[in-house]
Parts: sequence; C-alpha cells; structure tokens
Amino acid sequence: MNLIIEVRSIFSLDGTFLDLEALLGLGSLPDLPFINATARDHPYRAGLALHLGFKLDIPSIGITRKPLLAEGALPGNKRGETSELRIGNQAVGFWLRTQDNKAPLVVHPGYRIDFEKAKEIVLFYTEKYRTPQPLRLARQLSRLLRAGMIRPSVLKDNDCDEKRGNC
Repeated sequence: MNLIIEVRSIFSLDGTFLDLEALLGLGSLPDLPFINATARDHPYRAGLALHLGFKLDIPSIGITRKPLLAEGALPGNKRGETSELRIGNQAVGFWLRTQDNKAPLVVHPGYRIDFEKAKEIVLFYTEKYRTPQPLRLARQLSRLLRAGMIRPSVLKDNDCDEKRGNC
C-alpha cells in the first residue's frame, strides 16, 4: 500500500466536504484511509468512513472507541477476539481486541471492504499498540501542530525556491 492515513472528523455541517478536501489535497489518494468515524453504525447507515470511501472510490475503515448506535457484547480478553455489533438484525461493525487485556476498539468496515479483511488490516497495524499505527501517528502530528512545535508544509516539491530558503 502506498499510504494509509487518518482523517479526523470535523464536527460541522460541512465536515464531509472538509475531510474530502483534505484528502484530495494530498496530491495522491491513499490506498486505504483509516477514518476516526463510523460507517454503517449510523442513523442512515452511511457514516463518514463509508461516505468518504464511496466518494473517493477507495476502500475505507472506520475506527472508534465505542459504537454510535449498534449494540453487542464485548469480545474475550485475547488479541484478535471479536464480537459483532448490530443494529436490529443487521451487523454493522465489530468490537476487536487489539491487545490482550486492553479495551477493545470498534472497527467499522467502510466502503469496499468486508469484516474479515478489515480485521486482518487493523490487527496488522496494532502489533505493538491498541490503536492502529496510522491513527497514532496522525494524532501525534495533530498534537504537535496544535502546540506549535511543527508547522504544516504547504509547498509541493516543485515549489521549492532556494533563494527564499523554503526547500
């Protein structure tokens, strides 16, 4: 895969539009975004993780700490154990224990990805920590940006100007 990122939900009426704009601003689309949002665990069965994947025509996975509407028992305490989350009789996501004896995460298979593949990918990125590595890195970068310790680069590679010292 070329790139896996987190898209932080922006809680506003235009949230999806802003997230889509952020993804398109990367220059190339990720193969698979991890999105801090739900997919089918949503009043209209179309949360941000599903919506962005559909709009961009790429597979997507939502990761949250708790379900939005769905219900289901917690999984066992061993890494890799799952428990289905349902709204009525429809499975919309699942609890996934990513580390032994740690709190599970909710995995929301988004667009063009099934439950088993979503589980496999999330487990791959959680070998060391509970939260998938792409989400951890995005959160760390967000904290550094908010603290003013780093600044976002808005220049593209071909915009380098050595005279101005912005390379």
